[in-house]
Amino acid sequence: MRAHHRNLDENCVFCRIIEGKAPSFSVYENDSAIAFLDTFPIVPGHTLIMPKVHIADMTDVPGELLASVFDVAKLISRSFYSMGYTAVNYLVNERADAGQVIFHVHCHVIPRKPNDGIDLRMRRARLPGEEMERTASNIRTEILRTASQGMPEPDP
Repeated sequence: MRAHHRNLDENCVFCRIIEGKAPSFSVYENDSAIAFLDTFPIVPGHTLIMPKVHIADMTDVPGELLASVFDVAKLISRSFYSMGYTAVNYLVNERADAGQVIFHVHCHVIPRKPNDGIDLRMRRARLPGEEMERTASNIRTEILRTASQGMPEPDP
């Protein structure tokens, strides 16, 4: 299924994998998405899924394409459950401050078993109600402002 695709970045390792110019351990591919094992897995089976076009941020991925990527994530997760895994983590890092290292949007699908030694839970704390309401209000205001400007789609 590997062919030349428009909108790929020759400097992106994931784009090179999509074009078949870099090695990978592929687990699934369709017309719009590809899935392969992470080179530095958290656990064996840790899989990366991404669109077959170069887009850095999930917020820029058209809805239909994003749905296709997550349909592949569901397919792989079902396979993990059939293989005896009991849970799955889905992880997307957007931009450097969130831990994104390769700037081609991708979803990590991490198979889990009891007592596997992996703890991805984040430290959390309850915030005062006033701060929660102020934060929610700010987000709602920004959603309305952004929606009124229209959501730009990436160039084809």
